[in-house]
Order: sequence, then C-alpha cells, then structure tokens
Amino acid sequence: MKKVSFIIPVYNCGNCLKNMVSAVEMMELEQFEIILVDDGSVDDSGIICDQLAECFKNIRVIHQENQGVSSARNRGIEMADGELILFLDADDTIESVKLQQMIHIMECNDTLDLLIYGLSFDYYYHGQCYRRDEMVYPMTGIMPADMWQNELFQMYLHNSLSSSCTKIFRKAIIINNHIRFNGEMFLYEDFEFVIRYLSCCDAIYNSEEIVYYYHQQEDEGNAKRRLKRIDYLTELVNQIEVVLQEMEVKMDFSEKVKKETDAILLHFYLVLAREKIAVSDKQQIKQICQDMSSWLNSRPASFLDSLSDKDRNYVDMIMYNRVGKLAADYRYTAMRHKLAVRVKNMAFYKRLKKK
Repeated sequence: MKKVSFIIPVYNCGNCLKNMVSAVEMMELEQFEIILVDDGSVDDSGIICDQLAECFKNIRVIHQENQGVSSARNRGIEMADGELILFLDADDTIESVKLQQMIHIMECNDTLDLLIYGLSFDYYYHGQCYRRDEMVYPMTGIMPADMWQNELFQMYLHNSLSSSCTKIFRKAIIINNHIRFNGEMFLYEDFEFVIRYLSCCDAIYNSEEIVYYYHQQEDEGNAKRRLKRIDYLTELVNQIEVVLQEMEVKMDFSEKVKKETDAILLHFYLVLAREKIAVSDKQQIKQICQDMSSWLNSRPASFLDSLSDKDRNYVDMIMYNRVGKLAADYRYTAMRHKLAVRVKNMAFYKRLKKK
C-alpha cells in the first residue's frame, strides 16, 4: 500500500488541533504520516504539536517563523515521504471513514492523477453551526481528461476547484512539475495551486461524498482583513488568468473548452467584486467599478454570455458605476443574513426545528 502524507499547517489553533489529528489517526491506514508545520504560533500550538509527536510515532513536527499558510504547506511538501498528499486545516473536521475510502480508491488505481471529494461549508455563530452549504460536483466516478475539461466551469461553480483540502494529490506530479503554493498570494492561493496541478492531470476521480467540513466563523474577520489588503482586484484576477492560459496551452484546449476557462475567470472576478464591495466604502466601490469596467471593456461582448440574468444585472450596476445601489444591495443582503442568524439561534426556532 502507498504511504500517505497529511500536511497540516498550524497557527494559533491549539484548541482544535488535537481533534483533527485524532480524526486522521482513526483511519485504518497501513502506512501514513502526519506533518505538522507550526508557522510561528504565539499561543501553545507549538507545544501541543510536540506533545502529539510524543504520543504518535507517525507525527513529524516542523517549527518555522511565521510565513503564512502557503509557506507552511510548501515546507510540508518538501518533507513528505508519501506517494499521496493531502492538505488539511487544523480548525476544520473530516469524516474519517469516508476519507479512508477515498484514499483506498487512489491507492488501487494508479491511472488516477487526482481525487476530488465534497465539501460542507459550515457557518458558526457563538460556537453553534447554524447553516451548512454542501458543495460538490454531482457526479461520482472516473473522469477522463476530455470529460473534466468540458465540465471545468460546472466544477468551478460547485466549488470543486477552489480548495486544496478536498483533494488527494500525487506527490510525483507535484514534484516533477515544480508545483508549489504561491507565497505572494494571500487569497485564493489554493485555487491557483489546484489549477496548475490539474494542468498536469489526465484521468481524475470525483466523488459526491461530503468528506471535508470547513468551519467559517461568524465574524469572518480574517477573510475581511485579507480582502482589504487587495488594492486592485484585477491584479489578483490576472494571476488566475495566467495559470488558466497556461492550462489552455498545455492541454491544447478546443475553442469550446477555452470558453469554459473564460467563464471561470469572469465569475471569479464577479465573486471577488462582491466580496470586496462588502468591505469597502463608497470611494473604494467606485474604484472597483472602474477597474472591473476597464477589464470587461477589453473583452469581447460574448465574454458575458455565461452570466445568469441576476449576475448580468449586477455587472450592469458595476459597468454603470451605480455605487449607491451596490452599497445598498450589500447592506440589504447583510441585514437579512444577520436576521436569519439571530432567528435560527432563538430557542423557539430550535424547538420547532426538532419537531
């Protein structure tokens, strides 16, 4: 059986690290290792890593100065002995039995270059999960190259491409193609890594099983801080466009498949714009509108064909610089969201739900 390497970046997450490690140790794998990369934690996470290594012989610990999650994962790649590599985040959770089954599929089929499984995006408020969004491409089985290439856009819409934590990679592909996480990116570095890896794949396997549970805290403080650090969204979009274009050339995409990557890029920019507008004042929203309008004006009119009517209306607001409407639209959505959270956490709602 092939040795499996689980790479877990650790930064100030001592209160939940043991749960993730225990979930991995529960799997009945013949050969595996857990690589904990303590990325300059300032709480007791580093000590907990060392304690776990004393309890479990298959745990290795790396301590480094704080350099970010990309650096931590890259360090883990360099240290990994496994033929299969999985990236896990310390504050999330996994279904141990299901993940073991996914690993078994990869171990038993050397023709598979990548395996993708489902994600549950869990929203938390005061420690309670109040909402779950299951994100999975609705198909289970082997996808030859021509099949997944034609389904790229749909896979993106189902969030199957965005996270490195919902996949099983082959180390040989990572090493032989010099694929690493981009340390200069502090948003969507997973997405960029996955696209570059996928560019080197032939057959992949997709599973509809929900295996990974991502924990999103209510305040979303870290995500908001990272969004505010981005001055020009176009610069981030251009980084993703580069790897998509490299994929097109490397895989010799047909014109039809190239439209799939165009649709991904457009929707990616739209997601970024919505997220950035949510943390911006009116002057910043005006800049977002100007940047995206300039970017869209350099594209053919058919570039917008993949948009739904709702998304097209939103793009029109951006193109016509309707700053007040965009700000009001976000405030209305945020107000509804907060109201829904409070209602779902009220005692009478919980009682009704149990009936």
